[in-house]
Amino acid sequence: GRQVAEALAAPGERLPQDFCTFDALLEHSEAFSCLERRVRRQIACAAELVQVPAGDLLLCQGDQGDGFFQILTGSVSIFHAKDSAAPRLVLLAGEGAAFGEEVLLEKAETYWQTVRAEVDTQAIFIRTDSYREAVKDWRGEQATWRRAITAVSAAKASPVLEASYRVKCGGRVAPDRGIKCIASFPGRHARDWDELMARGAIPSSACAFLSSADPALGQHEPDPEHPEHPCRCRALYGERTFDQFGYLQVLKQRHTKEQRRQVYEDARVMDAVVVDECAKSEERCKAEALARQRWEDQGRVAAWGCAWFSAWT
Repeated sequence: GRQVAEALAAPGERLPQDFCTFDALLEHSEAFSCLERRVRRQIACAAELVQVPAGDLLLCQGDQGDGFFQILTGSVSIFHAKDSAAPRLVLLAGEGAAFGEEVLLEKAETYWQTVRAEVDTQAIFIRTDSYREAVKDWRGEQATWRRAITAVSAAKASPVLEASYRVKCGGRVAPDRGIKCIASFPGRHARDWDELMARGAIPSSACAFLSSADPALGQHEPDPEHPEHPCRCRALYGERTFDQFGYLQVLKQRHTKEQRRQVYEDARVMDAVVVDECAKSEERCKAEALARQRWEDQGRVAAWGCAWFSAWT
């Protein structure tokens, strides 16, 4: 508490360590624990230091709630009056005691208690207007994510995706830091992706699904952060088996002529092996062995490549 008080009282711009201290103080409060750290940092920028001499009131029951207080140093007495009865002492509290959360959360318009400083007391004060301004956009984002989740759930009820389906939109990555981004590698989830994109409410999105016409399909690029790796694949996907990395493409009985053509075209570009799901065991084993060999020859990287990464970062 004393560290926060010193940071609030110090003139000039607040330092990164000050924000870490503010964050540790606020993250356990109901009004702040649900918020992302970047939002709490914005709120901390607007925080004020209140100094209350011994015997003075910090707040009074029935007053319009104009903000949130948390005791940093000192101690206070908390009083509450029922109806027209005289106020009664409810609690003695010290560092960490907080008042006004219900006002920030719009559960009440006035304070339910009277708080009096028993000794010289310092408190952090966050105005209701500052809090609501900071969380306004954040709440809008959360509503967007809820709509996205609902859309995905609805899309799950649609028929299983056919292999030739191609997404209609590659996404729109927001350039601002700190914004959540929905990233997708649609195989069977491509229809879900298009369902989300059609709603146009996703703040930031990126799709790594490439068609055979995309020049990045099957292409790789060096990883500057891990020069010992053959490309970015290991950092992006981890370690996977040859079939998980797309070197074995399976033709399904339900595939149309166009879908089968697309499977062969993708396999050609990715240097993958195609096998029919109804193939005999011997033929299947040969296809798997060849796919495994191509996976080994390529350095166990993904058949679809990783060159797409730099296009949307």
